[in-house]
Parts: sequence; C-alpha cells; structure tokens
Amino acid sequence: KVESIFELLELNDEDRDEILQMNQAQLTDVAIFCNNYPSIEVKHELVSQKANIGQPVEIRIELERENDENGFAPPVVAPFFPRYPYPAGRVPFYSRNYVPENLEEGWYLVVGDPLNNQLLSIKRLTVNVKAQHVLDFVPTISSQKANYKLYFICDSYLGADQEFDLPLRVSESSSSSSTTSEKEGGGRSSDRKRKHEDVKDAK
Repeated sequence: KVESIFELLELNDEDRDEILQMNQAQLTDVAIFCNNYPSIEVKHELVSQKANIGQPVEIRIELERENDENGFAPPVVAPFFPRYPYPAGRVPFYSRNYVPENLEEGWYLVVGDPLNNQLLSIKRLTVNVKAQHVLDFVPTISSQKANYKLYFICDSYLGADQEFDLPLRVSESSSSSSTTSEKEGGGRSSDRKRKHEDVKDAK
C-alpha cells in the first residue's frame, strides 16, 4: 500500500511498474514529478518553553531542501495549471511537455492554536537550499500545556505540509498578578481599618 510520494520513491522499479501500470512515457512523467516534489527538512527551536500572556514568544526555524537544482528549487510540475488571463474565459489545454511560466513553490510558516481556532503568526517564504527564519507570536490563553502548533504549508503540492507541536507553558503576566495582589492587599487593609474603627466605637 502506497500513500505518499516518498513511499512511491522507496519502491524498486518492478514493484512501482506493477502498481502504476503505465507506459514508458507516463512513467517518465511520474519520475519527473517525483524528482521535483519538495523534500525539505524542518528544524525548529523555541527560545523558551515558558511564557506569559501578552509577551512575545520566539521560534527559530532552519529549513534545508534535499532536491535543489543548482541551488534553486525545482520548477513546479503542473501541466494543467492555467495561465491568466486566457482569452474569452477559456481554459487552454496544455500538453504534458508544457511548463507554466512563473509558477514557483510558495511556503508558509504558521503558528496556530487548533483547540481555540486561533491563528497567531504567519510568514510567506521560498526555500531554495537552506534558509533560517525567526517567527514570533503572542500567547493569549494561560495553560500548563498549551496546544500550539507550527505548520509548514506548501501552496503548490498536496501532501507536502508538515506540522510540529510546540510544548509551551503559558502563565498569567506578572503585571496582572501584581495588580491582583495589590487589590487583595488593599482589601485586607480596608478590613483592618474597619475593625480598628469598630474597636474605637466599642470603647
């Protein structure tokens, strides 16, 4: 059972031919697509695994492509991708040898909270060989184990996206804690004052 491009690439030639049942020209097209399909390693690091609400959290990200062509990302294999504008609203037919112009891979780094349906940060980029990026976001909900995720999303190929858990403990901000303590302290002071006045009245 083959469920991804990478599993297809790992097959030997005989098994691949038996599964696909294609002629030589079609197999050549499959090989071109597989060779151009993005293979990118993603490494990420949270600068700190503890944070406060309202304070930025920084993620350092390293990207490395394993299938570049002379230092650049290979062109996207999409023979039926329409070029705009096309005359009279008609989508032109492209042969298998057609390569659309200006069709390049686009990638997005996204930080989200799927549990609360929140998008916290997003950045668009391209990856040729190696790249380093810094992404920051601001937590909005306190949690001992926040459910944040880092997504690496491709706008050109299905199945190329990656996602990673971000283990982060989020606390109430120190200013909020101080304000709460001051309010509580002020309340205790008022109580002591009222009690003192009650003692004076009793005398």
